[in-house]
Amino acid sequence: MSKYEYSFKVENIEPYANYCIHNHYKKIKDTKEIRKLYKNKTNIVATITIDIEANATVLDFREDSGVTKLKKEVLESKPLKVLKNNQESIFSILSIFQYKLAKTFVRNRVIYEKENIRFEIDKYLEPALCYVVALEGEKEEVEEIYREIKNLE
Repeated sequence: MSKYEYSFKVENIEPYANYCIHNHYKKIKDTKEIRKLYKNKTNIVATITIDIEANATVLDFREDSGVTKLKKEVLESKPLKVLKNNQESIFSILSIFQYKLAKTFVRNRVIYEKENIRFEIDKYLEPALCYVVALEGEKEEVEEIYREIKNLE
């Protein structure tokens, strides 16, 4: 599955949250997450995301497009929910494909959606405080919305 998105660091996430609210996006998630990024010698990374409030763990894989790209179109797997009694199996699979833990992030994530557009607004707490906004969906719609929001700060 291919995904088209803009992802960028910001100084303040409030203008983006306000944009979503004023444009009738629906808040579908507001949670704290621990995200573990695993890498091997391929350009495919694995992530394990633990949603603390929902007590849920998800595994997914995606192309490693590099964190410096503002706009990207990447292939990614559908998320696989990991049951507590299967966590050892997941680590065994990662080990077989020689994935090693590269980074651990802690973040607060708020997700807004409307039609074919999704905003992911993140406040990273660890390893360092920073704010990131991601806008994803159909290419033409994402391009149009990005032109509207790129100068919000």
